[in-house]
Amino acid sequence: MTRLAVSARPRIAALIAVLIVALPGGVALAQATLTAKAPDLVPIPSRMLQGTVSVRNAGAAAAGPSIVTVVCKKLGGGACAESPAMARFTNPAYPDAIVVAVPALTVGKVYNFKLPFWGALVWSAGKFRFTVRADAGGTIAETNEGNNKKSAVMTKP
Repeated sequence: MTRLAVSARPRIAALIAVLIVALPGGVALAQATLTAKAPDLVPIPSRMLQGTVSVRNAGAAAAGPSIVTVVCKKLGGGACAESPAMARFTNPAYPDAIVVAVPALTVGKVYNFKLPFWGALVWSAGKFRFTVRADAGGTIAETNEGNNKKSAVMTKP
C-alpha cells in the first residue's frame, strides 16, 4: 500500500512532502522528505555590545523587510542606560525595546545598524543582558523560527 501525506506548518512557507511506502502489517520501507527554500533570520547579539544591531539571513531564500528588537536588562536589578535620543527607536507594539527596521535581505546578507545614541550612553557598573530578536513581528516565514532570539552580556566595571 502507498500513502502520500502532505502538510504545511502555518508559519513556514516550506512545503514538506513525505512519501511512505509500507508493506502489509505497517512496516515502512522508505521515507523521503523534501523542503522548499525559505529565509532564516538570525540575530548576531555580540555586536550589540558595541551598539550595533545585526541580523543575518542564513536561509536559502531572500527575506522581506522585518523588525529587530533589542531589550536590555541589568542583571541583579537596576536600570539600563537611557537617552532621549532613544525615543525615535521605540514602538508601542514592542514595549521596553529598541526597534530597528531591517530592509529585505538576500541569502547570506548581514544587515548592521549602528545605534547613533550608543556613544553618549552612561552605564553604571554591573552586567547588562541584551536580548536581540530577529523578525520580532513574525512576518517572515522561516525555516527555523527557534533561532530568532539570542542574547549577549556586557560587563561594565
